Amino acid sequence: MAKDGYDIKRIVIAVLVILSVYTMQAMCWKKQKCEYYIAKPYATSFTLPQVHGSTYPKDFFHCWQIRADKPKNEVKICFESFMLEPHQYCDHDKLIIYDGEDNKSRPIDTYCGPTAPDDIISQDGVLYFEFYSDKDVEYEGFTFTYVSGEKDDLRGACDKGDKRSAPF
Repeated sequence: MAKDGYDIKRIVIAVLVILSVYTMQAMCWKKQKCEYYIAKPYATSFTLPQVHGSTYPKDFFHCWQIRADKPKNEVKICFESFMLEPHQYCDHDKLIIYDGEDNKSRPIDTYCGPTAPDDIISQDGVLYFEFYSDKDVEYEGFTFTYVSGEKDDLRGACDKGDKRSAPF
């Protein structure tokens, strides 16, 4: 009888060790350094990193911030393509956009599936993005253009005929 109790304790300890290692890996994964970009008065394209030339990686986290080039300017993003794993609640692959410097800022929305978000203009000159993919299915991802300027000047920015694209 004592041996059975001992075996159960060993199993419980092993499970706790595995869970703590997994939790530490997840914490490190989410604390990845984010990339930072400065938006300019001309349109610049951003494409989510892809593997095998056509899809984003499985089990992937990527974060970045786009900041206006001048203190009184705003940032506008315009999606050109968008295809993430569809799910009613975006519980699988998703893009979260925040109006501010990090994920403590006001969330604009969470996006997934085939429908591209409408054009977005920052309120304070900074947008922050987090992209998550699960380990099951991957899709094409997305491409958007971003530009900096005064709010009134950004209304027509990113229009198809007006755009000058710069390589990343």
